[in-house]
Amino acid sequence: MISRSVVDSVRRGGLIALLLCLPAATHAAHTGTEPGFTIAPYGWLAGIDGTVGAPGADLDDGSGSAPTRVDVSLDPDYELKGFMFYGEWRGERWMAFVDSVWANIKQGATLRLAGIGQGIDTDAEVDGNVFTAALGYRVHETENSAFVVYGGARYYDLEVKLSADASLLPVSARSTSNDTWTDGIIGAKWNYRIADKWQSVVEGNYGYGESDSSWQITATLGYSFSWGRLVGGWRHLDIDHSTKTYRLDASMTGPLVGAVFDF
Repeated sequence: MISRSVVDSVRRGGLIALLLCLPAATHAAHTGTEPGFTIAPYGWLAGIDGTVGAPGADLDDGSGSAPTRVDVSLDPDYELKGFMFYGEWRGERWMAFVDSVWANIKQGATLRLAGIGQGIDTDAEVDGNVFTAALGYRVHETENSAFVVYGGARYYDLEVKLSADASLLPVSARSTSNDTWTDGIIGAKWNYRIADKWQSVVEGNYGYGESDSSWQITATLGYSFSWGRLVGGWRHLDIDHSTKTYRLDASMTGPLVGAVFDF
């Protein structure tokens, strides 16, 4: 897990890079209509709120009455760390993109099992990757804006870990469950050039398939420099997926910052 000191260093480095690049701005913002390629590495600092679950037999208190799956609600003191990479191809009207997200979160929770009256302090961890690929078509454009609709798939490979206080349990104090699943998605993206060097992008999509439901909203604001664009914004991803021994019903939301390079 990445330490807070590393995260703080990244934040400071990003601010210094912004200040150094301001005098070099020469390129105007674009509306996403120009044929070409875009690549964009991002960093994501987010909170997670919801419920996770893992096999209950691994956390049995000795009574033999543990459920098939144990669910815990995550405590409010948390911080998720994630890194993203976005790649896009644009033709005259068609476009295609891929988006890769790695995320890791570890935070406190409380576990209750039959036979133990008090709550057991538990660490809950979610770690893994989310991949999205889609094909879109630009249905409307003006001099300063472009509107794209798209469809595709989102693939999840996420592991849930629960670690309980072994001093209160006569057997294993750890439980791990990994699951992979795929949703189809439909969505839309709106690019708008606010000023000569300023550009905003708002995107939303909804997924359904092996998840009970999933949806995502992202909004960014970018400023153009000679080398590309610096962007900042917000990303919210909501996932509801469960099996007999696995559950992830949570939202991941928080700020993102990254660089965009157009070719």
